[in-house]
Amino acid sequence: MKILDLLLLTLLAHQATSSTSTIRSSNTRSPQLRSRRSSIVRIPGFLGMTAVSWGMTRERGARGEGVKRTGLSLGEIRDIVQDDFVMRKCLVSGDISKAIYADDCVFTDPQMTCKGLDKFVSGTKALFYAPASELELLGRVEVVGDNQIFARFREVACFNIPFRPKTYFSGNLTLTVRKQDGLIENYLEQWDLSIPEILRSARL
Repeated sequence: MKILDLLLLTLLAHQATSSTSTIRSSNTRSPQLRSRRSSIVRIPGFLGMTAVSWGMTRERGARGEGVKRTGLSLGEIRDIVQDDFVMRKCLVSGDISKAIYADDCVFTDPQMTCKGLDKFVSGTKALFYAPASELELLGRVEVVGDNQIFARFREVACFNIPFRPKTYFSGNLTLTVRKQDGLIENYLEQWDLSIPEILRSARL
């Protein structure tokens, strides 16, 4: 998700905490969320903090760093991706098997497109707090056609920002394998809920 939406989630989490506080007076009104842009105005300082976190987080624990495993069969790639889901919670930890991805792989979800393997990994590690996040495969990872890998998943994404809000959703992941060397060149994540619905699912 984009940084702006992380900031919105932080504000929502802050409001949820404030509404249950016994310290606040009963006539205190929470600010209206008229737009994402107006929400950001009410929380100055988070933008810089989050941007720095996004840009400076260093990669930790990614698989196969520096060496590419070219020429693998689709079945072998599928098994590696399955392990990334089951053993490493790859979508919320950033711990994907880098050896099977092209360095210039394009990563897309309903809200953003990111070109570059290292950028995606470091960004994912900055976005999510993996110990409190969950990732579940809904069935096995499958080979589709002659150059794609497909997975269904359910995710609880805990954001690495104040209050650590969580969102709940499910979706699909489709990976397209480049035929000339067998590396993944395209990552497409699709969600069953709209972005506003996912934001509304946020809980502390």
